[in-house]
Amino acid sequence: MTAAEGGPVAARWLEALLALARTGRDRSVSDTLVAVADTVQSVLGYGAVAVNVYRPAWHDYEVVLVLGDADARAALMYTTNSYEVLHEELLRPEFELLPGVYFLTGGDAVWDDLGTTYTPTSPASGDWQPEDGLIMALRSPSGEPLGLLSVDQPASGCRPTDAELQMLVAVSAHAALALDTAQRNRAAARHRDVLMALAGFSARLGARTSDAAVLDGVCAVATQAFGFGSVTAYVCRGEWLVPVAGRARTTRIPLQSVLAALDRPGPSADAGCRTVERAWFLRTHERPAERGRRGSRAWSHDWLLVPLRGPGGLLVGLLVLDDPEDGLRPDAQTERELLLLADQATAALAVARHRSELEHQAHHDALTGLRNRRDLEAVLDDLARHPEGIAVVLCDLDHFKSINDRFGHAVGDRVLSRVGELLREHAGIGDVAVRLGGEEFCLLLPGTDDAGARAAAERLRAATPARLADLVDGQTMSVGVAAAEVVGGGGEALLRAADAALYAAKRAGRDCSFAARAGGRAERVLRGPAPVPPL
Repeated sequence: MTAAEGGPVAARWLEALLALARTGRDRSVSDTLVAVADTVQSVLGYGAVAVNVYRPAWHDYEVVLVLGDADARAALMYTTNSYEVLHEELLRPEFELLPGVYFLTGGDAVWDDLGTTYTPTSPASGDWQPEDGLIMALRSPSGEPLGLLSVDQPASGCRPTDAELQMLVAVSAHAALALDTAQRNRAAARHRDVLMALAGFSARLGARTSDAAVLDGVCAVATQAFGFGSVTAYVCRGEWLVPVAGRARTTRIPLQSVLAALDRPGPSADAGCRTVERAWFLRTHERPAERGRRGSRAWSHDWLLVPLRGPGGLLVGLLVLDDPEDGLRPDAQTERELLLLADQATAALAVARHRSELEHQAHHDALTGLRNRRDLEAVLDDLARHPEGIAVVLCDLDHFKSINDRFGHAVGDRVLSRVGELLREHAGIGDVAVRLGGEEFCLLLPGTDDAGARAAAERLRAATPARLADLVDGQTMSVGVAAAEVVGGGGEALLRAADAALYAAKRAGRDCSFAARAGGRAERVLRGPAPVPPL
């Protein structure tokens, strides 16, 4: 009795169709394919079943499942055939018995066009020949290719009857629906995972306090949630975009190239992002190796640019994404999600920069840009651990109050700002310049001995009048020096000793430098040759 004639087989067939209808809703794509192949093999009585899945990035079909003998699996698993070969050579109208069902006999020469085939070695027991093949095309409700279902070695040894062909059509339709549902569910699950990753990233933004920290998190989300193998994050600095996180492909990118790329018409699904060819973007004729992707949405030689825009649409940064795991250009929904990530990144950058600015203001003098005395002792104690010791240079502008009285506070502020510039110029790598308040300044010199500190003090004092000459004629500075190798003790002791040396310089008539000595004494620093005035 055949399935079309009723009885137990027909009941099993109907049960199988109902099971297939439910399969795609609650199973993965791989589990769905196994259920489809198992139904065809066990209910319809075919000894060999192969499932080919369409790969849109490569525009081909890959064999992902073979039920049958070991030789068939060894010969066919993971082999591929191009879409053109299968549809133009095998799935031709003259081989179509019913819509989507194709029957090829051993005498059809088109088998020779396939890269890999398998012919069973068992002898024919009916009119089905070992070289025969029955193929069902699986398509989505919208007509997009999903895969192919191939069967061989019927238990009856006969070619299918019209009723059995109708059964195969029904099974194929349900199989296509189940596969389409499973693929849609997988895509929906990925989008849910992306949204959860975005929510988690947003919740952690408050802890990130720098551009690099924010964009490291962005790159991690783009890699782990969106599936891009390469992500680089850039920030705008002047006329350039500079990489600060991720895998940088270039050291920097001209800003104008990015603006032109974002304005250039391209294949992106959303106006906020832009997919560009790397060779055009980098203005080079070099092209990466061909990766065999030929589909209409295939990712090949591309970069996806995701702009980070601040208020008024101003470009503040850029994400450059490459190597998506599915080998496809992102769809509109993915690009919208990437723009959500970009919006979060832009907001986080603004917060981190504002916080950094507040932190900078808390520890720096607004007028001169030097460190303030808020955490001077903590910084000094930390620097005092330098193995070669440390020296402290205290500076005070002589008769500064008269500048404000004679020229006004605006000129006084310019004088203080200029002194701040002078200290920065005299500070070496690792040195710290501080404005203690009013007209008093400090220079911390780790790794500097007494002789070096005395020389630094004299250079600074001698350079002051010329540096301020265009603002105030004849302005001088008094300086006090204390070196750890002479004074000993921690940071607080060094500050007290340098302060005492500074007041010794004031009592000695100002415009001179004094160095602290052991026992609380201070001595004048001998003046060296006058500095050469700048050209």
